[in-house]
Amino acid sequence: MSLSQEIPYNYSPYWVAYKVMESCYGLFNKIEGLKCNVGDGLPTYYENGSCFQIRFKGVNSAPQAFEIVSAEKSPLTGVNNTMS
Repeated sequence: MSLSQEIPYNYSPYWVAYKVMESCYGLFNKIEGLKCNVGDGLPTYYENGSCFQIRFKGVNSAPQAFEIVSAEKSPLTGVNNTMS
């Protein structure tokens, strides 16, 4: 399983995707970090961070397992964390 570099809560979706692509096997130029849209039913901004989505593009089979690593000093935390 690949591990991303540490990602703090205040990274933009672009930087989240970059840190995942940079260190997770087979995902370079295969994912895109997107801000959540109001039309998605998700808020676009939280008091201390942001909402983001990771979209896979050009991946024709299931990607290898990877984990997004939360930064130790400014961790990814929240009330409604979801992965789907």
